[in-house]
Amino acid sequence: MGLRATGEQDAAREVFAAGGDLALVAGAGTGKTSTLVLMGAATRRRGLYVAFNKPIADEAKTRFGSNVRCSTSHSLAHRAVGRRFQDRLNASQHMPLKRTAYLLGLQGDLAVGKRRIRATTQARLVMEMVQRFCWRTDERVAARHLGRVNGLDENGAQYLAQVLLRRARWAWDDICTPGGVLPFKHDHYLKMWALTRPRLPGDFVLLDEAQDTNPVLEEI
Repeated sequence: MGLRATGEQDAAREVFAAGGDLALVAGAGTGKTSTLVLMGAATRRRGLYVAFNKPIADEAKTRFGSNVRCSTSHSLAHRAVGRRFQDRLNASQHMPLKRTAYLLGLQGDLAVGKRRIRATTQARLVMEMVQRFCWRTDERVAARHLGRVNGLDENGAQYLAQVLLRRARWAWDDICTPGGVLPFKHDHYLKMWALTRPRLPGDFVLLDEAQDTNPVLEEI
């Protein structure tokens, strides 16, 4: 590999080679990825390196041995689930909020206390509820997935969440249907994949930049 290990990297490699779970804490530029490469080379077992984005995964492919497969979480999810929704991904990337509101059946303002919330704002909040659900480990879209809404007190926010919840659950059902009509995003098929309780291919997993990992990927 052409890498000269430090004492700390040697220690990490020895713990890994012994088969134990291992978490490494290191700052930027301290050789995190190099350490993972050394660890992957310390065994003949087959492993999976999961990166935060595609450029990192592609660069890693040039550094790891043949026993380590390099991928992003979305790439794994796309192969398992997302490919069935590719047409929706291509078709709905730039759907206007007005169209989304229409598809959700939101056609008028909603009065919440002294505020009037426009149909397009309701549509944005509904789709954001679905987005937060996709980032978390919950099994079902819930009222708590509504984000902070400016100008609403706690009672107003709770009321709004309950009103929008039915729309958000309908939105998720639509999203899970290949023939659905609402905007479709990459995090949607990642959540669908997570809900299948997937078993990752390989004898070990190397997760880079773990601090950027959201709860749904941590659960996988």
